[in-house]
Order: sequence, then C-alpha cells, then structure tokens
Amino acid sequence: LNEDGTETIATDTKGNIVGAEEIIDGISYQIIKTDENGEIKVDLLAGVYKVIEVETLEGYRISENIEERTYYFGVGKGKPAVQEFLNTNFGELDIENLGIKYSTAIGTSDGGYIIGGSFKDNPIIPAERCANNQPIYLKMYEGDYANLILAKVNIEGKFEWIRNLGGGQGTIQSLDINDNGEIFAHSNHGGNIHISAEDTIDNVGVNFNIIGHWDVGVYKFNSDGLYIDGMTIGSTGYDEFKKVIATTDGGCLFVGTLLGEATIPASDTVNNSDITFGCDVYSAAVIKINSDNKVEWVNNIKTDLNIGMENCEE
Repeated sequence: LNEDGTETIATDTKGNIVGAEEIIDGISYQIIKTDENGEIKVDLLAGVYKVIEVETLEGYRISENIEERTYYFGVGKGKPAVQEFLNTNFGELDIENLGIKYSTAIGTSDGGYIIGGSFKDNPIIPAERCANNQPIYLKMYEGDYANLILAKVNIEGKFEWIRNLGGGQGTIQSLDINDNGEIFAHSNHGGNIHISAEDTIDNVGVNFNIIGHWDVGVYKFNSDGLYIDGMTIGSTGYDEFKKVIATTDGGCLFVGTLLGEATIPASDTVNNSDITFGCDVYSAAVIKINSDNKVEWVNNIKTDLNIGMENCEE
C-alpha cells in the first residue's frame, strides 16, 4: 500500500514481483502459497502490505465477504503501527487542544517514532508525557502564524526531544531515516526557517530566509535530533514538495512541484555552478542531494496543471 492509499503490486528486495498472477472471478491476483506450517517467507521491503485469502485447506470454510478475509500487515516502518501509535498516544494527550498538529511519523529502531508537523499558541507538553519528567515549553518565533516541529517520542509515547524550526506557517510534510539513524525531514513553509544553536550538531544557529511565496526545505538531523545540514528552495510562485527519501549513499531524493523558476546557488551544488530549473507554469522536479548536502542533479518536467512528482524510489 502506498502512503496515499493506492495499491501497487508487491516486489521483494531484489525488485522481483511477489507471487504468480492468476485471474479469480475476473480479478487479477498475485498468488502466493503458505508452506505446511501456514507460513510464507518472502524478503519484503519495509512498508504496509495487503493480502486477501482466496483459498483455504480442505474442510475449512472461507468467508464470502472479501473484507473478512482481507488482512494488512507492516514490515519495518509499517504505517498501521504508526497510525495506531498516533491514535492511541496523541488521542490521550489531546494534541489538538494544545495547538499541535502532527502530519507525518516514521518508526525508529528502538520502537519509538519521529513525528513531524507544526504548532501554534505556545503549547506546553506536560511533565508526565516527557521522558525526563520535565515539561517542554514551546514558543513561536515573533510574527509567525505557526512553527514547524520535529519530535522524538519513545515506545511509551513520551517525548524525548522536540525541535522548533520556525517557518512562519506550513508543516513538516515527510520523513525518512537512513541506515545510520540520520533523520531526513522536509518542509513546505511560508516564512523564515530558524534552528537555534543548541539544536544543531556544531552549536551554531541556522537561518534560511524565505525565497518565494511558499518554499520547500530538506534537513538532516542525527538520531538525537541535532541539525546536521539542510537547504531551502523557492521559486517565484507557490511550491509544494511531497516526499524526501533517504538514499544508500547518505544523501536523499527530494520530489515535488514548482510553480515558477528556482535557482540552487553554486555553493549548494556538487559542480559549484548555479542550477536553475522550473518555468512560468507548474513543473515536476526530482532533486538528488549527496551526503555533504550538495545537489548532484535536478530532473524537471513541465506540466500544464498542478500535477507534480508524488513519490520515487532510489
């Protein structure tokens, strides 16, 4: 299952389609069979999967209702587990009344989650919901409508740390984690990005001024939530990126939509030359950023409508 709810045929870690196609009652299925122990062993990628029972052992009844024989399971950072966690823990915390909105989450190797979103109205996270039993006071930057937020909660649903990225308004839209535990976060925002010195790995504050009307940004943090590096990109119009994806070389892919023309300065590129892309209408873009926070390449496709890049894989 894709994050937007659409379905694609499952593949294993080598890219092979799982199962053999078979038409049943006019519907195409990829059929896989269990062993004598009722188990299936397939090397699947991390994600959420949907299976439908279509045949059972002789002597056993199979439901005629397809919903009763449809099952979902997660591998690695499965979305159902994330959603269950959000519903359970943040429902108890009554997050909405605190003025905090969580838009994305991803599981961590220790059973916790990294959460991305936004907040306003200077909320207070009570001590009983913090790992160190000390309340966390969040304060917006002056003049902002809302600030972007990145947070780590442990397996018990208690906050280990929270980072305020400023941003004026908008949200942390997507997250990914690489094999080193580094966190990639991407924002769509309408103001200046601010990261305080105590929240950076080198103890130096970071500021990205707004470029266009609505910018996008990608940021890398270590597993303790300290900022390592990042960049923002803005055209002359309203930009919206959909996904950041960690790559095996320590960098990331960054995909979405531009409305206008944008320039990545030479200081942020591998070949030390400006990269200008986009056009006077909508365009889809895929940006590859290496482990040193330098742009390697940009692929850009003009579109007549607001139809951009939603997702991609390395």
